[in-house]
Amino acid sequence: MKNFLRPATIRARFEKSLSQMFSNEVEAYSKTLPIVREINLEYRQEHNIVTDEPLAEEHHGAIRVASKQEFRQIVALFNVMGMKPVGYYNLHEAAKLPIHSTAFRDVSEDGLKENRFRVFASLLIKEAVPKELLPIVDSAIARRDILSDGAKKMIDINKSQGSLTDKQADIFVAEAIKTFRREEEAVVSKSDYEKLLKANSVMADAVSFQKPHLNHMTLKVHDIDILHKRLQENAMETIPAVQGPPKMEVPPFLRQVSIVAQEEKYKFPDGKGGYEEGLHRARFGEYETKDGIALTPKGRALYDEALQATMKEVSDKDEKYQEVLQRNFSKFPKTKEEYRRQELAYFKYFPNKDYKGEKPKDWNDAVAKGAVGYKGVLYQDFLPVSAAGIFKSNTKEGGFIDSEETKGSKESFEKDIGTKVFDPYELYAKVESESVSETAKKLGIKYIRAIKIQ
Repeated sequence: MKNFLRPATIRARFEKSLSQMFSNEVEAYSKTLPIVREINLEYRQEHNIVTDEPLAEEHHGAIRVASKQEFRQIVALFNVMGMKPVGYYNLHEAAKLPIHSTAFRDVSEDGLKENRFRVFASLLIKEAVPKELLPIVDSAIARRDILSDGAKKMIDINKSQGSLTDKQADIFVAEAIKTFRREEEAVVSKSDYEKLLKANSVMADAVSFQKPHLNHMTLKVHDIDILHKRLQENAMETIPAVQGPPKMEVPPFLRQVSIVAQEEKYKFPDGKGGYEEGLHRARFGEYETKDGIALTPKGRALYDEALQATMKEVSDKDEKYQEVLQRNFSKFPKTKEEYRRQELAYFKYFPNKDYKGEKPKDWNDAVAKGAVGYKGVLYQDFLPVSAAGIFKSNTKEGGFIDSEETKGSKESFEKDIGTKVFDPYELYAKVESESVSETAKKLGIKYIRAIKIQ
């Protein structure tokens, strides 16, 4: 009998190989690794944190895909590792970029505990491509084959077996990372590349090269404000401000910062059997603190309101940005209990082992008496405004078609990729509701819904 691996185990191997590949390819990113390790070590020592987690660990990567056919191949590839498309992010709407996106990740609690690695994958909105550039785009896509024969074979084996053996997993990972490797030779001429670049650099990046090369990798850091400062002290060009909420007592969602992409040399076919050299700028390192609580739609509305008020008042390039951001987020609760009472976040409930009082009458009584404990559900996804801010810091504005017909939608995205995307709110609500049911059952009490499960 064959011993099959769990998808999360395969995913962990993939993450490790992808991380090593990107570190070897992007020198600026590899130079930040010692800085991240140093900050994380300092933080753990200061806060007496004992953990087996490495000092520098990737949380996610990002890619840009040129066509719906290619994206369907990406869906099949990530499915081997238990990674499903979660959430819909319209970056055309958020940042006037000709792409819309989803995040591939595990949707089970156990799988996320074992490995949280995710990939933010963007699809070019074909309708946003100027008419005169469509022949270039179509021709480039026709010359691409983003999966190796070996990867296709392992995807088929996984489909027939339901998983992979240890040896098969190693073969799969070795073949899978080829899809995200930087290939020096482009699939468009230098003049066609420049036409695409003039329209939009994200469009040029998605179309011009042999594969959807890894756009960035994101490292976990305990203190992103210190990291931002240290990167600048080490003469590394960064985006102007940390993206996301300000530093808070009970942080929602996540906070991110990135270094600016550097130009890399590529070879563009000259049509005569040779190549012209050129430069392309797209790949960079990103860093995040991802210990924030997952907000309900009500909490998300409050978050969006505070962020939009800040953006209307001041640019993230302004030295007063963090001060204004802090002021606008001051309406947020200072404790988890306030978040819970105001129905702003999701929580996971459990019996309080230290409770010695009388048996509660019902759920509300159990919570009030302290018979039930709770902790915030960890946010596992992305923020379109933060992603857009970082993407725009590494792109050139251009002349792609910007109209109601070219904005993209969740419905058109799902149709293109051949599958539904999971609703992240439903996933977080499921974690909460299941924990409530299990806890009430263990305590032998009736569950009367204390807060609305969004």
